Amino acid sequence: MKWLARFDVEMISLAAVQGYVITLWPDHSHAVVTQSDPKKGEQLVQVTESPTAARQALVAFARKQGVPELSIPKTMIQVDELPLLGTGNVDYVKVRSLVETAAEPVAAPA
Repeated sequence: MKWLARFDVEMISLAAVQGYVITLWPDHSHAVVTQSDPKKGEQLVQVTESPTAARQALVAFARKQGVPELSIPKTMIQVDELPLLGTGNVDYVKVRSLVETAAEPVAAPA
């Protein structure tokens, strides 16, 4: 059954998810990437420049639009600026690295 959950996430269009996020918060930049999940294989993570973005608002908006639960990011990370390529497009490699770094546990002080 684990392969099925991973297969489903791989079938989600990250551009489509990002599209409805942009519809909700059009005045800010956003990126949606995947992150490893030990139970489901992968999960969606939204990285946003919006200081007021909240997952509860995203979930409510997505449900009203008929977006399936699997296509709603499980985690939201707020940043001051998304990393960009020289072309001005989002640097998804750096965004994914940022998400992995944010997910790492913080070591306790010695």
